[in-house]
Amino acid sequence: MSGLVGASPVLASDDVRSTLKELFKGDLEEYLPGLTDDFEHLLLEALNLLSVLGGATTHSDRSNWDLPSVLDHDQNKRSRDWVALIELLRDAWLTIRATDTERATRIAERWFEVPYPAFKRLALFAASQNDCIAPKVWVSWLTADEGWWLWAGDTKRETLRLLVLQGRQLSGAAATKLQKAILKGPPREIFRENVEPERLQQHADRMVWLALAKLESSGFRLNASSTKRLANLSKEHPAWRLADNQKDEFSRWTSGTGDVDFENSIVLITAPTKRAQLVDWLKEPLKNPYGLSRDDWGDTCRRHPLNCLYALNDLVQQDIIHVERWREFFRVWSNKASNMRFWRHAAPIVQALPDRALGELAYSVSSWLEAVSDHDITNEEPLFTLCRRIMTLPQNPDEVVQEDDSMARPVTDAINHPIGMVTQALVNRWFKQPLHDNSKLSPPYVDLFTALTDTNVRYYRHARVILGSHLIALFRVDREWTTHQLLTLLNWDQDAVEAKGAWEGFLWSPRPYAPLLKEFKIEFLQTTHHYDELGEHSQQFAGFFTYAAIDPVEGYSVEELRTAFHALPSEGLDEAAQALSQALEGAADQREEYWDNRIVPFWQNIWPKDRDRKTVRIAESLARLTLAAGERFPYALEMIEDWLSPLEHPHFIVATLKDSTFCELRISAHRDRPFRYIVTAHFANA
Repeated sequence: MSGLVGASPVLASDDVRSTLKELFKGDLEEYLPGLTDDFEHLLLEALNLLSVLGGATTHSDRSNWDLPSVLDHDQNKRSRDWVALIELLRDAWLTIRATDTERATRIAERWFEVPYPAFKRLALFAASQNDCIAPKVWVSWLTADEGWWLWAGDTKRETLRLLVLQGRQLSGAAATKLQKAILKGPPREIFRENVEPERLQQHADRMVWLALAKLESSGFRLNASSTKRLANLSKEHPAWRLADNQKDEFSRWTSGTGDVDFENSIVLITAPTKRAQLVDWLKEPLKNPYGLSRDDWGDTCRRHPLNCLYALNDLVQQDIIHVERWREFFRVWSNKASNMRFWRHAAPIVQALPDRALGELAYSVSSWLEAVSDHDITNEEPLFTLCRRIMTLPQNPDEVVQEDDSMARPVTDAINHPIGMVTQALVNRWFKQPLHDNSKLSPPYVDLFTALTDTNVRYYRHARVILGSHLIALFRVDREWTTHQLLTLLNWDQDAVEAKGAWEGFLWSPRPYAPLLKEFKIEFLQTTHHYDELGEHSQQFAGFFTYAAIDPVEGYSVEELRTAFHALPSEGLDEAAQALSQALEGAADQREEYWDNRIVPFWQNIWPKDRDRKTVRIAESLARLTLAAGERFPYALEMIEDWLSPLEHPHFIVATLKDSTFCELRISAHRDRPFRYIVTAHFANA
């Protein structure tokens, strides 16, 4: 939905602060502490609504866009009225802190536990105030989840303010822990998936430098490792300086007429447009992307692609490979839908690049090939040739998958690796031809795909992840090849690392296909014992496995499915329960029939009977399941009643019950107790 609608919460009042002041006759500050819980609830409701519309997650929301700084600042343009809730919460907290420091500390610590960046920002703002949050506590906040909130753009302003204002208070283990996290640098997931490795490293270095420089500016004395790293980065990037106006603490900075930094903030250098002039201009040193002087090379590539292409090639003939300029050139043309007209000019030149140049540009060329492959091109042979060349390029030792590499994020790694992108480019071309069941893989695809499934070439794992994501299509077209080359990779006993990559590739976008489910039955059941190894795709596996178990699959016995479900950890059962409720909700007008023929047999014959494994998440999903059962609600509640428990946030369940007629019904087991009583008994402690 977020792709269709620009979602943003809107308050009922146009100016909530003025409205409140009028209501309380101007003495708003006196009443703010008593309204703290209400403001929290309203802000949480706004973020929940934004989440439903796809505009907020546990790692990102709109708050830093609509309110760049929790601390009052000129960058807060207040173009969205909902952020007044954040400001009111901030002011209420400051009022409480003035009279009750312990309560203020408890509130701030509670805020950090709320799963939205807006509340994390409020907590970090509170920690930046003197004598509020102990250093060991806010350091634990910043270093949790691989240091996500230390580096996230959503909390950048509050994190850097915290380092500047409270860094000098650090000592002992907390100081060591924070510096270690900074030196480790940001996790890969912080950045966009399509960032080139060199540019990613430059951004990461800048972030590390900025965190160390801000920490040092607080008066804190860095340890030897941090001092050395800061000195090296400063020497390597002499233009990096801390901003006098705190501009470097914001994820984005807007200026307009009247702002001090509006005029002449950036000097734009215009590139020439003629081929000969471009050759000379490209020999000049590249401007620092963090400096005040930048050029319009990207726009020139877009407007004069052939001149730029031939100028770059002229430099190659002089043994000058301007890697950054080539990368920007490919970035522009990877994003242009019209780049097919450009293909016949560019393909021969790129095809003629020496191995050294192609090796340095492998990421950019592969990304370009992937973009090209999805369009209609008249000459495919250069694409196949370039794919083969990238497949056979000498590998950088730092990029080769090591023997003990566990491939923590196989899909992310694959879609960002040249081999993964080349494989996707080949798959895109394959899909361009007519495909039919059992029609077999044709040349050159059978040869290329077979080469990429060679497990002796370890860095081809990225290709096998991509091929795994297209497992059903490959199985339908060439069952024999797929069974021999790909399905064997799914066996955990044969090679656990290969199995993890192949399974996560398949689970990237899984679909039930009965013949395939039957063919990899042993490996499918086996995977329930490897749930934790599936990483970010473990949830998809639990849901997919549940859907497969609900609809009977030929060859799977009830006993086998029951044993497999028993092997799932609690987190897996949580996801399975959610999949059950979603399946029933998706049945729409046939939900009663679906309940009778699918849910009830599954619950009675397959779902684990060990009630000690119940969790709050399972209880919530099963409560939603009963609500989706329609006329079968009384029997549904009776069936799952022993798995219910008090919920942390029962509002949706209770509100839905209130709007229905279910609460007045009675069934045999509870003929003396209406469902209102049963619901109250289960949720009274929530």
